[in-house]
Amino acid sequence: MTEKHKYQLQHWESLIQERISSGMTVTAWCRSNDLSKDTYYYWLSRIRKEHYEEAVKTLSSPVQQQTAFVELQRPNPVLTEPQNQVSNGTAAIIRKGGLQVEILSNASAPLLRQLLEAMRYV
Repeated sequence: MTEKHKYQLQHWESLIQERISSGMTVTAWCRSNDLSKDTYYYWLSRIRKEHYEEAVKTLSSPVQQQTAFVELQRPNPVLTEPQNQVSNGTAAIIRKGGLQVEILSNASAPLLRQLLEAMRYV
């Protein structure tokens, strides 16, 4: 890709972002910027093609999967009498891969954060 082509792609990417953030339709935006819709859509397709090719190139490169383990800190238990049976019931069940996690309705926010962080790697 030549420097001129790179410059044009960057220029049109910024114009297209400007159009999107304006909230205007393509027709109205092109009219207000003295551009033809054909030119707009031509560059939009070129930009999409470039991004697609970059993504394919990135995804087609060999990926090494690593197994990661995350240590979960168990919060100090606070022994209290349950207020009622409903508060200790199952609030959610998360299934991912071969793993199933049952979350009780009285689970603490720090525990939930750690659990969700750990499940990203499953």
